[in-house]
Amino acid sequence: MQALYAFLSFLFFFIASQLLFPQETANRSLIALHSPKPVIIDGNLNEWDFSSAILSCYDLSTLKDSHAVQTLAMYDENYLYLAFQFKDKTPLVNRIDPLFDPQGGWKADAVQIRLQTGDKIIHFTTWYYTPKSLPWVSVHIGLWNPQESPYEDFADGKKLGIKIAFKKTNDNLGYNEEIAIPWNVLQKTKPSAHEKLRCGLEFFWGRPNGKDWPEHRFADLINQENPKREFFWANPDAWGELELAEESYVSLKTSLPSAKTISSQSNPYPTTGQYPIHYTLEEDNNVSLVIEDSSGQRIRNLIADVPREKGNNIDFWDGKDDLGNEVPPGKYTVRGLCHKPFHLAYQFAFGNPGDPQWLTPDGRGGWLSNHENPFALTIDNRYVYVAAATAEGACALMALDFKGKKRWGIGGINGGMITRLGPYLYMVVEGCLSSYGVDPGEVRLYRFKAEDGTAVPFSDKSPYKVIGHFNAQSPPPPKKSLGQAYEEGSLDASWAQRQTIGFASSTHYLYCSLYFEDKILVVDEEGRLIRTMAIKKPAGLAVNKKGELFCISEKKIFKFIENQKTIPIVQSGLSAPVGLALDKDENIYVSEWGREMNVKLFSKEGQFLRSIGEKGGRNITGMYNLQTMFLPWSIALDPSNNLWVAEWDNSPRRISVWSQEGKIINEFCGSTYYAGIGCMIDPSNPKYGIVMGNGVELDWQKGLWRIESVLYRELRSNALFGPQPQIVQRIIASRGKKWLVSGMQNYACISELTDNYTAKPKAAMGSLSYFLLDNIELPPLIEKNLFVDSSALFWAKTNFPCIFFGDGWGKTRMGNFYGRDQIWNLFQWEAFQKGYSINNSFMWIDQDGDGLVEEEELALFPESLKEPLFGGAWWMPIVGQDLTLYWLALDGSGQLTAWSFPCYGLNKSGAPLYFLNKRKKIFIYQKSNKNYDPPEGWCDSRGNILVITDPLMMFSSEGKLLWKYPDPWPGVHGSHYAPQSYPGRLIGPLYVVGSADGGEAIGEIFCLAANLGERYLFTTDGLFIGSLFKDCRSAPDVLPQVPYRNMLIDHTTAGGESFGGQFFKNPEDGNFYLLGPVSDCRESVILAQILGMETIKRLTFSPIIVENKAKQSENTQNKEEKNGPTLYIKPLKEPALGKPSKELFCWTNPQNVALLSFEQNHSAQLSWTFDKDYLYIGCKDVLDDSPMINLGSDPTKLFKTGDAVILEIRTKDEAGNTPEVTEGDIRLLFSIFHGKPIAMLYLYKEKGIIHPLSFASPIGITYVDKVTPLNDAKIVLEKNPSSYSLYASVPLKEINFYPKVGRAYRGDLGVIYSDKQGINDVLRLFWSNKSTGMVNDLSIEASINPQFWGRFIIEEQ
Repeated sequence: MQALYAFLSFLFFFIASQLLFPQETANRSLIALHSPKPVIIDGNLNEWDFSSAILSCYDLSTLKDSHAVQTLAMYDENYLYLAFQFKDKTPLVNRIDPLFDPQGGWKADAVQIRLQTGDKIIHFTTWYYTPKSLPWVSVHIGLWNPQESPYEDFADGKKLGIKIAFKKTNDNLGYNEEIAIPWNVLQKTKPSAHEKLRCGLEFFWGRPNGKDWPEHRFADLINQENPKREFFWANPDAWGELELAEESYVSLKTSLPSAKTISSQSNPYPTTGQYPIHYTLEEDNNVSLVIEDSSGQRIRNLIADVPREKGNNIDFWDGKDDLGNEVPPGKYTVRGLCHKPFHLAYQFAFGNPGDPQWLTPDGRGGWLSNHENPFALTIDNRYVYVAAATAEGACALMALDFKGKKRWGIGGINGGMITRLGPYLYMVVEGCLSSYGVDPGEVRLYRFKAEDGTAVPFSDKSPYKVIGHFNAQSPPPPKKSLGQAYEEGSLDASWAQRQTIGFASSTHYLYCSLYFEDKILVVDEEGRLIRTMAIKKPAGLAVNKKGELFCISEKKIFKFIENQKTIPIVQSGLSAPVGLALDKDENIYVSEWGREMNVKLFSKEGQFLRSIGEKGGRNITGMYNLQTMFLPWSIALDPSNNLWVAEWDNSPRRISVWSQEGKIINEFCGSTYYAGIGCMIDPSNPKYGIVMGNGVELDWQKGLWRIESVLYRELRSNALFGPQPQIVQRIIASRGKKWLVSGMQNYACISELTDNYTAKPKAAMGSLSYFLLDNIELPPLIEKNLFVDSSALFWAKTNFPCIFFGDGWGKTRMGNFYGRDQIWNLFQWEAFQKGYSINNSFMWIDQDGDGLVEEEELALFPESLKEPLFGGAWWMPIVGQDLTLYWLALDGSGQLTAWSFPCYGLNKSGAPLYFLNKRKKIFIYQKSNKNYDPPEGWCDSRGNILVITDPLMMFSSEGKLLWKYPDPWPGVHGSHYAPQSYPGRLIGPLYVVGSADGGEAIGEIFCLAANLGERYLFTTDGLFIGSLFKDCRSAPDVLPQVPYRNMLIDHTTAGGESFGGQFFKNPEDGNFYLLGPVSDCRESVILAQILGMETIKRLTFSPIIVENKAKQSENTQNKEEKNGPTLYIKPLKEPALGKPSKELFCWTNPQNVALLSFEQNHSAQLSWTFDKDYLYIGCKDVLDDSPMINLGSDPTKLFKTGDAVILEIRTKDEAGNTPEVTEGDIRLLFSIFHGKPIAMLYLYKEKGIIHPLSFASPIGITYVDKVTPLNDAKIVLEKNPSSYSLYASVPLKEINFYPKVGRAYRGDLGVIYSDKQGINDVLRLFWSNKSTGMVNDLSIEASINPQFWGRFIIEEQ
């Protein structure tokens, strides 16, 4: 028996190795077999039964040898046992220290097991800690909101009695894992046969360095009614089932599938139908074809970017539209294009100073955080250490050598002030808005090995120590806008809204300032609190060689002496001090904010010596000046007495190095914002671009970049609008000028772009939610005009203070609303209920050319909550070449209204003119009711409007629908439900990242960014050209540690949530380029040339004439075809008691038998009958050279994955002959699942079903209200080498069908043929419905078509 199980294990992967086309596993359930004896947990799988194993892999055609896993389950009365057999080319490499990060093992090789038992949800994270050869399991109970009970963590699951073991496979290309979980950890009761638990599995393959972030993740055991793999950890409704079986093994009643290699096919994505489409290709190409009617309306998107061979080709159309409906008679046009496969050739990267600019296995690539600016810095004799407040990407903490080369970095953590003590680097992290996962008011101490950044637990094994608290209920002073704070003189340390402004160390102690608490914490190297020292508003700290502590307090510097007394050292000359450092001679360096923006140097006696960096800093729009700083925070001196400064600015994010004399020595600028947002190249002048609010010069030959200008920064209280560093931007030429269009989250700003790459804001419009960003208080001008009724303002500020003053230390919660952005919606609704009219929208046009907002220039106006005006521009404003702005307003009923704000020229200051009362309604469209992201929009060069929703649509400027393209999973959240990547399938399209002229024949080409890492190219007349990059779920290639010019990066990905990017054509060389994040390069951007664009050609075709079928023939045969064929059903004279056999059927009478035939090797005979309790199905002599095999992992989709027998029937008399699917229309499917015969019932319409099962494809979605196995069905399967017969019985009560003598019932019978491996269907033969040639579309194959059914007439007995 063990030899058989070993063979089965091999067979899973061998069959996968023969696949030609992509296939994603989608297991719905895992069977846990009953174990007759306890399982030894040692990493060996010899005692495991592989007959119930499931195989999990994103793409068996490409990842079966590197990123696949088999899962097995058993149980006894004491334990639930799980085993995993991984394919992994770097097995068991995980350097996540469980003592330091007990819930973080998923960042490398790991498994997460998620179970729901009754009302208990429990998560297990399992991994092998490589440095200590330590198997580990951590446990989390509940979901992930600490405010919701239960919520409990167990760092070491072995203390709960869990057993776990790992072992590499003999070939060193994988590993085994075993785990035994005591039932008393899962539930209070003992297990019982047939018990079902909700279960989800997530598998992780780590990077070669075994930390930072997984290279590949795949979730399996999926609830088909909610197939959402993203955020799987927080969505139990998406988990599948773990069923406890009564048996100790699953018997194999059918022969094992033949494992022959699939031969290559000349047409790997075939089409079927009665209308041939002929065309000739000069060479092997990818082809896209569409069908349009005589009016030019898109009827069918037939194929998209699929490979076809050189020479004559034929594709077929079945005469149906994208929804599967028959088209009316008429003349139809075929349009299409072809091209060679595209390639992406790396040119260079820019956006940060890393070498390379992305994370690498040795930890030396990449740079600092994507979300936060550098603010903490300290130095020892070896390294410069720099930190940012948090990092979702790249590093929150890193070490540099004195040349600025990164030596190590730590990502995925919060950052804070840092200092050195002994062999360790210490860091304090506080609970505030920019620290995720740390409770507001908590101050934590972490430590790391200074040499390599390894986290070091404290002596009690804890990963951190809580060294203090502050009152999180007492918010910091409201944060004014940068311009207002600067103008009012309040831009000091309090503006940072942080407690731990300073951090320093002596020989034995650590000193941490709590700014708003007026005290300094003194702790030892183990985080034990020694004492606190009172001092007013302590900011930067420093310690001299004697161990004496220096502290900034308000605008002075004090030194602590004996008995915690202080003496003043610097009493004047400071306006807004923040950071503090001492050199070896005890000279004092102070970083200044306010209107100084530099570092001041004092002697040890407190005498001012000089400033480092020009006074005023880099504070206004203009040319970039190296000799300036902005928001200098932490400062420190290296062994050469050079001053290093961490500047808390984002234009640029800079670490600067200065000489004692105050001259700039070096600077290190970057990173970009999340996923390359804020980066672009000027398409008309590609030697220049923009990075995070700076104009940059690009050297294409050398692959270098440097900052040329500060794009926009006006330090005035009424500088309310302008381009921001962290939003998407676009440059367009119009009306004789260059314009920078910027915006996000339904806000648009238009600025004039000068030749020096500085911006002059000219106009803006959008929702007032724009002012709720960055925790900044509402500008006085906005607050003043928010309501007409002053009493409403008092009510609003009393009940919704966070709208006006910010969130405080943590996000505000009001009921189910969390944070200012959500509470804004509640605020508007409650104001509406009280009858208060909110001016919740704005439009501003500059009248005097100063770019500042005067009250008379700003129009605030109410926007209806039910019919909002501003929408469709979450990612990027919709702007035409003439500066017309467009908005897509979506109301509560799903009605989409497109508005245009035409530009009526420029005013005397050069600002575009828009008028509220002259906006135009372009079209109204009823959107689908899917709860995905709101529609996005884009305008092409002709003024046509693209709407990115389901479906993708293009409208003319007059509102005429020009074309549609299937888009079932739009936006970020739609992508979470999307199936595997497939040619022409759109997965989470976000927005258009650019367009370019494809030449006279092709026209304008636009590029869609997609949420899971692909980029899609379209012509503006709606032809899908091709896709670029790989889906991030497919374990794509990673970037090399040493890049080189023109290396191909086709098989990498733009990454999940790849929000940044640009597509353009370089006017200097005529080539097309793609800019944006690639693989781990997400804190800078990569420029890649798209090779093969010149091969795009349009194809020409003859028109297709669809005739009226009723006029094709007037004979009786045509009449029968219209009504369908007839099969006579003879009831059984004697009850068969539910025992199926071939003797129950009248095989000799042709009126009682449906004969199916495709050709001499594919034919079958089918019939059915019944007695008073059972329905009997007979399928006799099915000719099939791979008889009845089906290795499908999802029982609901067995019709797609292998052999099956089908009966479709209308069970309710009252439905009559209606062609639509009605209640009572069912499909019965008989096949093999996990080696055992199975019967499945598909109820297409069932009362009371809220969440039907969906079968989705690029063509559309078929919904089935309920799909369930028929456990009481009996199946007899008889197999021969080249044929099989199947006989089955189903209780009539199970299908609610009681046929009556003399009645006629609509229905059909069919056989589905598998490929040689039992993995894909290749042929569908049906008795009545002849339009069943489609074998590559899940939605169509899941559907039933009563209009094509025949009649079953019940005879007398």
